[in-house]
Amino acid sequence: MIENLKELLSEKDILLLGFGAEGRSTYSLLQQLKVHKSLGIADMSKTLVAPEGVALHLGEGYLDSLSNYDLIIKSPGIPLPKSLWEKHRSQLTSQIEIFLKYYKGRTIGLTGTKGKSSTCSMLYSMLSTLPKKVHFLGNIGLPVLSALERLSGDDIVLLELSSHQLHHIDSAPDIAILLNFYPEHLEYYGTLEEYRAAKFSILQKGSEPNVAFVNSELFQATEKFHSERNFIWVSPTECDFETPPHLSLTHQRINAHFAYEVASTFGITKSTAAQALKSCKIPPHRTEEVGVFNGIRFINDSAATIPEATIAALQGFPETKTLIVGGFDRGVDLGSLRSLLDQTLHLQIICIPETGKKLFESLRNAQPNSERLHMAKDLENAVQIAKHVTPTGATCLFSPSAASYHAYKNFSERGEHFRRLVSESKET
Repeated sequence: MIENLKELLSEKDILLLGFGAEGRSTYSLLQQLKVHKSLGIADMSKTLVAPEGVALHLGEGYLDSLSNYDLIIKSPGIPLPKSLWEKHRSQLTSQIEIFLKYYKGRTIGLTGTKGKSSTCSMLYSMLSTLPKKVHFLGNIGLPVLSALERLSGDDIVLLELSSHQLHHIDSAPDIAILLNFYPEHLEYYGTLEEYRAAKFSILQKGSEPNVAFVNSELFQATEKFHSERNFIWVSPTECDFETPPHLSLTHQRINAHFAYEVASTFGITKSTAAQALKSCKIPPHRTEEVGVFNGIRFINDSAATIPEATIAALQGFPETKTLIVGGFDRGVDLGSLRSLLDQTLHLQIICIPETGKKLFESLRNAQPNSERLHMAKDLENAVQIAKHVTPTGATCLFSPSAASYHAYKNFSERGEHFRRLVSESKET
């Protein structure tokens, strides 16, 4: 693969579009190979300091320099107007595109609106029982080009892939996994159709075995791809083997079922899969208990950025008496969550701007005299309210149903803040 990379990069004027974790790892690789002609970095941030010999294009006009480069390696999530995509399509690529095109070992790519990280973690635990080396890279792991030195052509690479990483790719993994699909990231893509196109691009034709494991509820939605791959339809039901206590919630057992359906094609048995899950570590901020205050159990589900995730968490914790909800408004329909909350009259509901304000007003219009609705100014205020209104022995669930960008860098930063707010007064 290194030789392919050298050929791709040789004597080219290269632009790194975005200089976060992935952009920096691409820069490190370019410095190791030293075959490019010149190098530039384009980023919205105005505070980047240029490495020696690198041209900087920063701030509002950072996209004005695209025509000056032969190859543009774009980081995921960097917004690019459709007109610029079309104009510079022949120059544009990404780490994922490069990796999928040139890596000769087995690649498994997994995407979905919710459950990606958890299901990948479960599948990685199962596949790690094989005699082959297995690597977990991508959206939550290492940037793929950072791992080249440790890979061989006999290895299995499991890739967690976000819609941003899949957007406009022309290559695809050997084995594609599509867990589910719900509206999200509409502030970035503009339309649901554009978001769907990004997600479903994982289903385009790949190398052998060219298999796609897809949620059976998406049969009609994926019809245009049915001739591209060998489809295996997976019902979103719970696995039929025992899972450890930390993976016992309904949505976790559904994810375990999906992971096993893939693992079984590698010869892994149910007993082996069940044993592997005992040591499986789910990433933080996903229905994790973070502390107890005056007998109140606090659950951090900051990764719940869509209503469906919050609904699943409420179903998983029926003892919940308080819900903290709300965040950045991306235009996602909250109707399904509102319908559930209308019926859950025992629940104290603490709302946070921006989406929380909409939810609060909608619920209050239906229940004008209700004392269970609370409007908090921010997360800190919400936790303070929760400590007063949640009865002893009950659970307070922080499951925002929204992104965090109006107040935090990402859901992880938001979850860490919630953890700190609880830990400041939790029982030891």
